[in-house]
Amino acid sequence: RLAAWARMEAEAVEDRASSAADTAVPKPLPDVVDRLHAKVTEMCEAYFTSIGHLQSQAPPLPAGSAAGAAAGPGTETVASFASDVTRLHREFDGLVGELESQQCSESEQLAAIETLQSELRRADAELRTEAAALKEIGWRRSEPST
Repeated sequence: RLAAWARMEAEAVEDRASSAADTAVPKPLPDVVDRLHAKVTEMCEAYFTSIGHLQSQAPPLPAGSAAGAAAGPGTETVASFASDVTRLHREFDGLVGELESQQCSESEQLAAIETLQSELRRADAELRTEAAALKEIGWRRSEPST
């Protein structure tokens, strides 16, 4: 029973440590950065797709002919691709604005860092105390078998 209790207590300590690490990181900023990353990826895909379609729809030019002589893709196709790319750029600009509005002063950043460091020291001390208590009762972490 004691070994089972010690195992459960050790798992609880690990769970608290991982949840403390999860809550210590501010969520809004990574969310905006993740959405910016996704938007840039979406923009790249739109450019790649648009250029690929325009290139595949353009008829080949005979050697020696003027570049403007051949008929290219329809204006609806070009307008559709341009509209998609413009929409994505506007969405990207909105995300950049959102990110800029979340910026804070250097003193606020330093205060946030100090708070996080303080929480880390407190969590470290708590985990060390719990680990010492577990060691005192004879609990050993089982090593994975190879």
